[in-house]
Parts: sequence; C-alpha cells; structure tokens
Amino acid sequence: MCASDLQGPVVGSLQSSDWVAEMPSLVVTGVIAVVVGWVLAQSRLHGAIASLLGAIIGGVVVIGLVLQRVPISDPLLGSGWSGRWAEFSLRMQAWFSAMWSQSISVDPLPFVVLLVALVYVVVFLSCWSVVRWQNAWSALIPGGIILLTNISYLPGQPSFSFKVFLLAAVLLVTRMEFLRAAKRWRQAHTVLPDYIDRKSTRLNSSHGYISYA
Repeated sequence: MCASDLQGPVVGSLQSSDWVAEMPSLVVTGVIAVVVGWVLAQSRLHGAIASLLGAIIGGVVVIGLVLQRVPISDPLLGSGWSGRWAEFSLRMQAWFSAMWSQSISVDPLPFVVLLVALVYVVVFLSCWSVVRWQNAWSALIPGGIILLTNISYLPGQPSFSFKVFLLAAVLLVTRMEFLRAAKRWRQAHTVLPDYIDRKSTRLNSSHGYISYA
C-alpha cells in the first residue's frame, strides 16, 4: 500500500468531473508527483532542500502541462510554446488585474492552474508523509477533503471513488501501524515470529524511516 493507491481515487474523481475544457491530464500530474515525491523522500537530501527541489519541479510540471492545453487566440502572439506562453501570461495578467480592481473575470485558466497545482502538492505531500514522516493522516486528510468537496459539487456522482479511497485509507493506516510496531521490535531486539515477513520490516538507518520492500 503506497500513496499512489490512496490518491488514485481522488485524482480519478477530479479527472472524470471534467470541470474545464482546457484542463490537462490530472492523472499525468499525479503520476509525476508520485515519482518525484517518492524519489526525493527516499533520497539522502535534507528535508528543506528536497522540498524546495520538489516545489521547483512541481512548478515546471504544472506550467508545462497547462501550456499544452492553452489555445492561442491571437495569431500575432506566435505559435508553439512561445505563443502559448504569451497567451498564458496575458490571461493571467488580466485575471490579476481584475482581482486587484475587484472586478469580475470568467477566465477559467486560473482555476486550471490552481487545480493542477493542488493535485501535485497533495500527491507529493502524500508520498512525503508516508515515506519520511511515517504519518498516514497527513496523506489521508487533504485527499479526503478534496474528494468529498468534489463529490459534493457533483450531485449524483457515483461514490465508488470514495469507497476505494476508504479501503485504501484503512490499508494504509494498518500498514503504517505495523511498520511502527516493527521498528519498535527492531529497536528492542525482539525476535519476530516466523509468519512475519522480515523483508517488509527493513529500516533505512540513514534517515530513520521505514522503507518498503
């Protein structure tokens, strides 16, 4: 049981909601966040440095995915990535100007950026919480809030995603409690019963957290 199994129903529910036509693949965002979060959490980098690196990578990923879906409304802006970046910049500037002047903006682009960034942060935090902090609740609560909020705004949406999330949550909490107990047993030099797989209780001594076999 890992963070990807837990956040999969959350990302899938958001993706299936199809809030905005310009929305990039949230599944791709989640997969990238899992890989980046897992690698950095397992690395020997200091927590602050690894978090900063994850944030930088996340920013590049979010902007890159959003730009892929941004249509170029004015041919004078150019084509390709440069034209998409110019379109993106102008629309974001117009949104910030509208917000600053307390006027109304119906541009969906800021919502797209916010949602893609939120998916990356939540999935990354989930991996980080499980691997570095050994804390299942930091992985459960943000994703659960997002999933419930998404379902509440879509009346009649099947609750299958929430059921899968609950099952994954129970398995994750059980797994983390077992690994904490295994860590205490290892520190106390307790002899483990034969039916417990010792490979699943290996500890990473360099960071002090439990690694998965």
